[in-house]
Amino acid sequence: MYVRNFKARRCQCMATVSYGLKITEAYHIFDKTIKIYRNAVHYISDIAIRHFDELKSLESITGDDGKVIISAQQRRQQKMERLIHSTANNDAVYKCFDKEFYKFPSYLRRDAINTAIGLILSYRSQLQKWEDGGRHGRRPYLNRNQNTMPCFYRNNTFLNSEETNIVSLKLYNGKDWIWETFVIRDCDFIYAYNHMKAWKASAPVLVKRNHRYELRISYEMAGSKFPKFKKDKETETVIGVDLGINTDAVCSVVHKDGTVTGQRFINHPVEKDRMYGLLNTIKKAQQNGNHKTPRLWRMANNYNEAIAVKTAVEIVRFAMESKADVIVFEHLNMKKKKRGNKQKLSLWRKRDVQHRVEALAARNGIRVSYICAVNTSRLAFDGSGKVLRGKDAGFDTYELCKFTTGKVYNCDLSASKNIGARFFIRVLLKSLSAKEELLVLAKVPELNRRTSCCLATLINAYAVLCASKAKPESPAEGDAARQSH
Repeated sequence: MYVRNFKARRCQCMATVSYGLKITEAYHIFDKTIKIYRNAVHYISDIAIRHFDELKSLESITGDDGKVIISAQQRRQQKMERLIHSTANNDAVYKCFDKEFYKFPSYLRRDAINTAIGLILSYRSQLQKWEDGGRHGRRPYLNRNQNTMPCFYRNNTFLNSEETNIVSLKLYNGKDWIWETFVIRDCDFIYAYNHMKAWKASAPVLVKRNHRYELRISYEMAGSKFPKFKKDKETETVIGVDLGINTDAVCSVVHKDGTVTGQRFINHPVEKDRMYGLLNTIKKAQQNGNHKTPRLWRMANNYNEAIAVKTAVEIVRFAMESKADVIVFEHLNMKKKKRGNKQKLSLWRKRDVQHRVEALAARNGIRVSYICAVNTSRLAFDGSGKVLRGKDAGFDTYELCKFTTGKVYNCDLSASKNIGARFFIRVLLKSLSAKEELLVLAKVPELNRRTSCCLATLINAYAVLCASKAKPESPAEGDAARQSH
């Protein structure tokens, strides 16, 4: 997959992936199509706000079995279409639309209607919240001049061949709607043709990125078609992942008995250097009174997104190479305020990495789990207690830490081992009976507080459990064995 354009989500019953097919040349004819489409959205939104009460009152129609026959969105779309478009069976109230937007494609008209209704509903919802909240702050306003882009529906405004990288779009040339042929970039076409056959493709949306156009297509697949996840009790191997600032990610392969068989450091210094350089430029500009730097912030966010995408891909690739069943992250504290642009971008990147890993891992039968982040970096993985970092340990960096035994170790690597171990500790305690739990807790008291557990805790608990389950040798069996020798 061309990962820069990757966006995905997975729910219980459906998974969706959007993928951008870049057009090899930038055609100015798109500009006229976009302009007339936005004018249509602007025109329809003026009519929609006049009939807002009628549109809002429309609800979904359900059958006797409770299933939705016609959704509220469909009914609102049909209502607006009857208001602006005349047919043999319908006399439109607002006849100017058909005159002003002559030969406007039917599916594109419905797309403009849905976009306009969405704008009006969002505006009225914000206005209602503002009024109910005591009218604090600036009054919300209806912004009709948003950068909305048209959606091209198959067999109506979009034609393509599954065997060639040529597509046809119905576009406006200033006088009439005509079919134009475009060439899709070879690498995008090859990936979509080879890897997305099992997915259901939706109608493409025109997107402009870096002065070039692309068709973004959403692909859907039922969750039942994905590889099934292993249950917790069946999990043998996990990847503990610690997301940091200095190092993008540190991964450790942890087994259920506490054995660590692999590790990987993931870092992208070139992108981070460029991003931090932009952040310094933004800081200097703000100190000089220039608080609005949208172009610089956009570039910094692009670098941050690129780091997140590459990090997520490498984490999943390492999990597949290690044949891991689960990828374990720390649960991020979103409520905690971060100071400084560097810290804020790091938090956004961590959250983005986790979401992307969830989407990528689900397609390969790998589950993503989260554990409590308290003390994962403060505790040494060998059970020697709290570590010293930074100036307390005599280091100029927070990448290294010193154990109470005097051992110097990478702090993120130690944390990744603790993260993977805490997953198995949680699974182990859930699988124990009351008698076994009391036995293990008595011999490994660290298990009483999950935040005080580390890799050594898992090793000790697993050893105690194996010793308790081992069948003791009876005296008769021992005598028989000695006589045989």
